[in-house]
Amino acid sequence: GLLAGSTTPVITSQTSASATLGSLFSYQITATNGPTSFSAVPLPAGLGLNASSGVIAGIPTIAGMTTVALGATNGGGTGTGSVEITVVDPCIATLTPMTRQFTNSGGSMNVSVTIDSGCNWSATTDSPTWISFSNGSGSSSGSFTLMVTANSGVARMGTVTVGAQSFKVMEGGSTVQFGDVPITENYFDYISLFYGDGITAGCQTSPLEYCPDTAVTREQMAVFIVAALDLATNTPLMFTPSASFEDVASSSVYFDFVQHIDDLGITAGCSTSPPDFCPNSNITQGQMAVFVIVSWMMANNLSTFTYTTTPYFTDVQPSDPFFKFIQKMRDMGFWDGCSATQYCETAAVTRAQMAPMVLRALLGAP
Repeated sequence: GLLAGSTTPVITSQTSASATLGSLFSYQITATNGPTSFSAVPLPAGLGLNASSGVIAGIPTIAGMTTVALGATNGGGTGTGSVEITVVDPCIATLTPMTRQFTNSGGSMNVSVTIDSGCNWSATTDSPTWISFSNGSGSSSGSFTLMVTANSGVARMGTVTVGAQSFKVMEGGSTVQFGDVPITENYFDYISLFYGDGITAGCQTSPLEYCPDTAVTREQMAVFIVAALDLATNTPLMFTPSASFEDVASSSVYFDFVQHIDDLGITAGCSTSPPDFCPNSNITQGQMAVFVIVSWMMANNLSTFTYTTTPYFTDVQPSDPFFKFIQKMRDMGFWDGCSATQYCETAAVTRAQMAPMVLRALLGAP
């Protein structure tokens, strides 16, 4: 048996704790059976352990939630446990831009910055050739002016960043790319960005056309979603080489995208016996809401989402299987339906409508 004094300790303090990034932090742990020493895995970096008293102490250097493994020994007996620690960064800013969308003539807007006093911040952009700032730094809550130059080319989108927070700015263009998409088209700029980002090559090349009023098929949807999602996550197109569906042959130009969207679990097809994808069927507005929200979750590493439970639309009630996805589309501003009171979930999604949905959900367009 064990020698006297070597009974296995039992750690009793394993509840969650919180800490502030960059500040001294401590958390008391206790153990029964007379522990003689304590130990811990120092996560996140900067957390250590006071071995004599069972106190986690240190200065956290990584924000987020982590689990610290704990140990206590008493002679030859060793007990283990853990504690979840949430480390909060007080210097993460909240950004409130007045607008994020400009016409091709450019303009300016005010951006409010809410942050703790003493936290230094500065505004930066990945598009300095057409986005600039006035009073773009500070050490507490304040604001700065964002300025956008006139644009004589195609529509463009840039990122504005303050610390760990960012938002997209979109500026319209004046260059017509598709012969059937005039500058007066409602979604002209989104279609231009769709083409510029390589998400679509249009519906024909000679002459170059987009077919904005044509309904989106399931195979086309696979291309749009996968191309934008891979761009958002900076991952290459990868897929299972053996066909998942009997009605999408490996020789199809859509095969890679259909396989990938199945691999991701965004859709399981239209039939399981036989396994079919129905590539030529049109996507409805209700089905599209599911595809867009599930893809948005993947782009943001989310496993679930909340949504407004009071119906926005008279034609989509809580009992509808698409309800929560349609509500989330409206919550996030990805799509507002076909009128102020209706979503028209059984209507087909056009190629023109698809562009803003995908760009807003996966690439941060306003």
